[in-house]
Amino acid sequence: MSQPDRPHIQFSLCVHAAYKPRTPALLLLTLCLAVVCRSRCGTGLCYSSRSCWPLAPPTSYATPENITPCCTLSLSQPEQVLKLVEMSGKVVLHYFNGRGKMESVRWLLAAAGVEFEEVFLTKREQYEKLLNDGALMFQQVPLVEIDGMQLVQSKAILNYIAGKHNLYGKDLKERAMIDMYSEGVSDLMELVIMYPFTPPENKQKHLSNMEQKAKDRFLPVFEKGLAQSQFLVGNQLSRADVHLLEVTLMLQELLPTILSTFPKIQAFQEKMKALPTISKFLQPGGARKPPPDEAYVKTVKEVLSHLFI
Repeated sequence: MSQPDRPHIQFSLCVHAAYKPRTPALLLLTLCLAVVCRSRCGTGLCYSSRSCWPLAPPTSYATPENITPCCTLSLSQPEQVLKLVEMSGKVVLHYFNGRGKMESVRWLLAAAGVEFEEVFLTKREQYEKLLNDGALMFQQVPLVEIDGMQLVQSKAILNYIAGKHNLYGKDLKERAMIDMYSEGVSDLMELVIMYPFTPPENKQKHLSNMEQKAKDRFLPVFEKGLAQSQFLVGNQLSRADVHLLEVTLMLQELLPTILSTFPKIQAFQEKMKALPTISKFLQPGGARKPPPDEAYVKTVKEVLSHLFI
């Protein structure tokens, strides 16, 4: 009887040759290690003298021929192992300690009720290490570690989070509308994000341009979209709503009266801010970042010095 084809292996179960799980709890821990094994090599917990058995489906089997050499996690250090298993399920954001492109990601995770950790970039060397480690596909941040992936590109990150947490509409038609609104918000957001980096002599011109475009091009569209519903698309919260709240609050920080002729958006803001997850995010000491200051701008320019030559 011929052997079945070797199954596709996504994760590996890493064990010492002499290790035998003696209790259900230890067996469960061993299985959990399969999730973190491949991404944790080089942490000081790996030993090349050990082996990885493929974690095969029930219909398959492992034989000596299927053993694949691999570095593994030491089961003799349980506190570190448990920490790594715990970390494997957490969302980790790599960015500056400020708003920028990552702030929309923070907003969306918060709206979905997802807790996250942050690694702040403060030195050029941190950015270069991410590059050397191959973590930045296009040599850019933000970088988000989620579900065993290293996601870059803001739209891809936001689309993934929205899709995973039911913030992306009920069908393709709703998704297309959500994308259109979200892209409009993104265009307006870009003007807000770049304001702190504008030379002092051009700030007033930039602010006037932002106000004109917001009032003439963007805000009327959102006001109309909210005329018949409390949400921009369909009858449930979507990423478009979260992004709109974010950008309008940021606009008001720079232009306090900008929403005076947009009552629907004002009412929308109040309803959104009352949602428990968003209310928590907006509380003092929450994950929302304050308006960018000179220290933030200086750090960004130092870390990403190649962009400010």
